[in-house]
Amino acid sequence: MLIAVLFCIVAVSACDGKKTAALDKPAPEIAATGLDGRPVRLADFEGRAVIVYFWLGGCAACITEMQVLREVREHYDARDVAILPINVGGNAEIVAEFNRDSGGAFESAIDDLSLSATRYEVAVFPTTFILDRDRIVRKKIRGSLSMASIGRTLSSPPARTLVK
Repeated sequence: MLIAVLFCIVAVSACDGKKTAALDKPAPEIAATGLDGRPVRLADFEGRAVIVYFWLGGCAACITEMQVLREVREHYDARDVAILPINVGGNAEIVAEFNRDSGGAFESAIDDLSLSATRYEVAVFPTTFILDRDRIVRKKIRGSLSMASIGRTLSSPPARTLVK
């Protein structure tokens, strides 16, 4: 019974009435948790651009493209650009392995109820969103991710203010 009540509370709180992700519009809130069980929110990354990367544990392309995220982490200061990989489906073992393999570059959150994926209208994996410092969606990348694409987005108007 308690689990059913908690599920309902999480589901209702995740449906905060915000629209889905759209270019040049405010990003919807994230409904995901870290491996420690704490909620992950966009406010956790205040003052930084955020790269939100939706991935699946069984998706070979998703795992392969984690290297691009590592390159982004090496190229951009963590005080300017946050990387938020979100595993959809919630396999905690795969997420923990990913976090270890990232060498501490970033930690993935879990969207076990697919609430964030629904808000962001994720239909293919991987899908990446680049949000500016004001949480405005500046780019949506479905499928293949490249350092060049991320770099162009982070340095082009109106997103030029994304990084210092």
